[in-house]
Amino acid sequence: MSKNEEKEERFKDILNLVQSHLVDGSEYLIFIDELGQRFSHPKTFTTFEYPVLTGLPPSTPINPNPNQTLFFILKNDEKVSVELFAKFFDWAKENVRHYDEEIGGWVNNDWECLVVAIVHPDSTIAYYKVHDGIHKPLEGLAGV
Repeated sequence: MSKNEEKEERFKDILNLVQSHLVDGSEYLIFIDELGQRFSHPKTFTTFEYPVLTGLPPSTPINPNPNQTLFFILKNDEKVSVELFAKFFDWAKENVRHYDEEIGGWVNNDWECLVVAIVHPDSTIAYYKVHDGIHKPLEGLAGV
């Protein structure tokens, strides 16, 4: 069995769990901006040391042209560091294409943020939004 096949087998259950939450039953995800909706077009990437998933949230009146969302999936006992996130953002820039409205096509480009899905042994998934670099908060949304 190759390293890639071993990794796929190791993360198969949690990858399926996260994907089913995003596509079928994302009512658990309301607390993160765009995660309160059901995602479509999920795509799995297995060339990174942890599983990666992308999905497209539905369009809404507020966001008629949503961007793909990048999900980084971890088990709850994984060691997480800034170095790991920097390595992941570099990998995603080279390996995960996304649609650019200005260019009107698919590009390999910087991802501004990702959502980390941490899966716990009882199948609970905690989602955290992580930005690449410093992120300026939106003005006028204090307390929201």
